[in-house]
Amino acid sequence: MAAIAELERNIIVERIRGGIRRAREQGKQLGRRPLTDPNLLRTVLRMKAQGKSIRAIAEAVKVTKSFVHKTCKNCGSQTLESPAFKN
Repeated sequence: MAAIAELERNIIVERIRGGIRRAREQGKQLGRRPLTDPNLLRTVLRMKAQGKSIRAIAEAVKVTKSFVHKTCKNCGSQTLESPAFKN
């Protein structure tokens, strides 16, 4: 019985890996979708430009400090007038 269960498990693993491989080839996104709400990003960057601390920004917009750090790092070179932040 154990050998049959192991064989079945190996077949399942192969199918999963094949599905993931096909999804990657088709350019589909795997995993959690990134948070890209332009209003939230705009608010974080505006508060940072005003000199607010990372902790204060995180508490004000109800996100983690690491999200604020990543947003400032990744979007810091863009201005609030960039096309990415326009409505």
